[in-house]
Amino acid sequence: MKRLGLKLSVALNAVLLAAMGVAAWGALDLLSAFTQQLFERRQTQFEELSPSGGILFVGDSITEGGIWHELFARPDVWNRGIGGDTTAGVLERMDTLVAIQPKQIFLMIGVNDLNRGVPREQTLANYEAILTAFDRELPKAEVVVQSVLPVSADWWSANNRDIHALNEQIRGFAEDRGLLYLDLHPLFADDQGNLEAGLTNDGIHLLGPAYARWRDRLAPLLRAGNLW
Repeated sequence: MKRLGLKLSVALNAVLLAAMGVAAWGALDLLSAFTQQLFERRQTQFEELSPSGGILFVGDSITEGGIWHELFARPDVWNRGIGGDTTAGVLERMDTLVAIQPKQIFLMIGVNDLNRGVPREQTLANYEAILTAFDRELPKAEVVVQSVLPVSADWWSANNRDIHALNEQIRGFAEDRGLLYLDLHPLFADDQGNLEAGLTNDGIHLLGPAYARWRDRLAPLLRAGNLW
């Protein structure tokens, strides 16, 4: 009887684990579909717009969250951040970025590659392709490469060890091309190198005071005048 009970317990646990696995895969599928919908909603708007010149911010939800034209009180600042975007996503929409013909570009991308487990080699190849495309299509634009920001210690996916390693390789790409690399970690990290608790409400996205710090760091770098 005990042996039968043990077998039933093992079988029940196996069923529960299998059900949890199916649920996890289903959640990932839903997240992927939701992210793609976000991308489409944002990108199809960009395709309908036709700004020209100015200063371009390119990135994921962390960039998207900044109300940049108001933060800098400038009408020539364009926000092309898309929540959930990756290095592959930036490459996919490169034509709409190039069409703006910006004079200055602030780029931050890569944390969602880590969140999704994209192989490091693929992320780096995509990143290098992004910089190559900017150099080829926008040779007169000034590109500022910004580090990927830290996350909280308990963030569920990307971790700061991998973020640091990715940033070191991004720094190498920028320096090899003679581009300005901007390490933003000192602005946002606590003594342990994690995203400062008071600057986020979920472990990765930024609150207003963080954007104010970011603005103050970038303000001296923005080209003067309205860059139409």
